[in-house]
Amino acid sequence: MMVHVPESVDGRFESAYFTDETMRSAFVALADGQLVADAVDELDRRGEGAVADLIREIAVEEVDDSLASDREVSAVTAQLIRLACSEALKEVHRDLRGGLVTPESAELVIRDVKMRLGELDGPNPLDAEADLRNWLVERDEHRGD
Repeated sequence: MMVHVPESVDGRFESAYFTDETMRSAFVALADGQLVADAVDELDRRGEGAVADLIREIAVEEVDDSLASDREVSAVTAQLIRLACSEALKEVHRDLRGGLVTPESAELVIRDVKMRLGELDGPNPLDAEADLRNWLVERDEHRGD
């Protein structure tokens, strides 16, 4: 979607949604709006051939016109969020076992995230998406510290 219909996902994807480092790097390379060829060239110059190759593969894939529909974008966004939250919740459990968070704090986070994940399929999925986006981005920023 970022390659073929970037306007359809504008503001919907975050780097924190991508748990695979190659995919995350590809997203970051494309997120600033530069041309695909320029992003690939820059990645090659930096020695990130695997990321450049991934973008090349995506760029030559045939695209279904329905890919840009709001429904499809929402479904892909929800799936990315679910995967990212699953990994983040594993980190919460590791932090709990390592004594880095209290059981009460971990329980509140886990309960809240699971509730919001359930709301992705409810009548107001954009509210849940926004809440989970904020949580994932905040966690991602703190991991980078």
